[in-house]
Amino acid sequence: MSKRNKTAAPVPPGAVVLDNGALSLALANDRTVRADLRIAADEQRPLVISALTILEAHNGRERQERLRYFLSGVHVVEVLPEDAFAGTELMGERSQGHKYAIDSAIAAMCIRIRAHRILTSDEDDMTRLLAGTGIEVARV
Repeated sequence: MSKRNKTAAPVPPGAVVLDNGALSLALANDRTVRADLRIAADEQRPLVISALTILEAHNGRERQERLRYFLSGVHVVEVLPEDAFAGTELMGERSQGHKYAIDSAIAAMCIRIRAHRILTSDEDDMTRLLAGTGIEVARV
């Protein structure tokens, strides 16, 4: 994974998105997530993290340094107002409450950027939110 800031670069379709659970495991150097990241690299799929996931991942100074290093090699994507509105529709359609607001906004972002896969610790929720979109949901 190249270590350059990709925050401003447009995200090509077919990206692999990491949610907070996947990011936490990546920062902990989890073997399974490392394998998933290698597969994404072999498939030449860009890695994406929502800007909201950075907030979820905050956990002290040492972790922040690892987080900044990891983020230098991925696309950090804003959650746009249209993602928030689409997220409310996803929550409503799937009868989920505000507890899932961040997940629904990230799911809407995945749809907008035409992601290929999301690596998530919330497989059940993301599967419901992304049902019928063609986006793979992979549990980490």
